[in-house]
Amino acid sequence: YIQLCSIMVSMYWHIGAGLMGLFMLMIFPAGIDSIQDEGKFYGAAYLVVRDAAGNEVFSQTVHNRLLNVGEVYIIDQAFTGGATDVADTNQIGAICVTDIAAIVEGDTSLSLGSGGNGLTGGPHCRISTPSHPGDGTTVLGATQFTGGDNIGIDETIRSIAICSNNAGGGDYQDCDTPGTNGIAIAAIETSAVQLGDTETVDITYTFDLSSLDT
Repeated sequence: YIQLCSIMVSMYWHIGAGLMGLFMLMIFPAGIDSIQDEGKFYGAAYLVVRDAAGNEVFSQTVHNRLLNVGEVYIIDQAFTGGATDVADTNQIGAICVTDIAAIVEGDTSLSLGSGGNGLTGGPHCRISTPSHPGDGTTVLGATQFTGGDNIGIDETIRSIAICSNNAGGGDYQDCDTPGTNGIAIAAIETSAVQLGDTETVDITYTFDLSSLDT
């Protein structure tokens, strides 16, 4: 399977026992050294957590897992004759939060959405217009999620899904909400992040396929 590296994240940290998990999540997947000379080839999330007064209290960087459906989606976007016809209106453009603790490569928009996400409130998926700061690089966010609004008060975010843009229909409830057009290309396990009332987390996702310009 394919594992992409890196996610930049800023988050609020309520549970001190998760610090060891944070350090483990910041380790790059095995084999990354073998590709660094040729290019980056990673997906990454950056989280910043702020208290109710807006003060930054925690930040984290984590690396994503490219899902099986994401691999097919990217191939079908780039090459003709693929297994799936990918419409322009179904391109990737949303960051979604979930309380799913363990991500597997076979996860889909359904398992990361209404089929598995136990967070209340909503919307759990926020649209972000991608920016392209350099050749081969796309950035979503920063998008902000608020305790007592996007998720219930004192509920815990445990992972992030990178999903389709809902055909331009704005923020939506869960990754599978757009129905047959909904897709998750990647997902990220984070340290447990609990948001109290009006506390926030800002999430930025970077996808980088750039190679060395030599």
